[in-house]
Amino acid sequence: MDADPTDPVSYRAAADELEQILVDLDDDHLDVDVLAGKVRRASQLIAYCRSRIAAARMEVEQIVADLDQAAQPSEAPPNAADDPPTVVAPAPRPGTTEPAGPQPGDDPTDPTAVRPIDPDADPTLAAPANDITAIAPPPPGAP
Repeated sequence: MDADPTDPVSYRAAADELEQILVDLDDDHLDVDVLAGKVRRASQLIAYCRSRIAAARMEVEQIVADLDQAAQPSEAPPNAADDPPTVVAPAPRPGTTEPAGPQPGDDPTDPTAVRPIDPDADPTLAAPANDITAIAPPPPGAP
């Protein structure tokens, strides 16, 4: 769409021309034959100014949206979604088949750690295989 040759060259020029039309309309000596033309031109200038304001608003909103998007941390680097995560299993501890690295129960200060029972380390946990009383509850009334 070609620009109207009567369009002002800038918003400021349109605003200045509108102000001059207002001054002319306030003049008691304004020719009635010129009045309709001045009001028509004021209407064109108002439409032009509104379109310039709307275009500027859209441009500013786009700039702000671009800034907001650039300020947000990306969830993943480009093309990272295409690559599956790499998981490396720890190598076994030397001389064992246990995996290297911390294992459940390794931290003696962790009260929630589940530790395997080692009867050799605590003799009260060891029961002779033929002593059924070691695993059976005491009979009722027994001291």
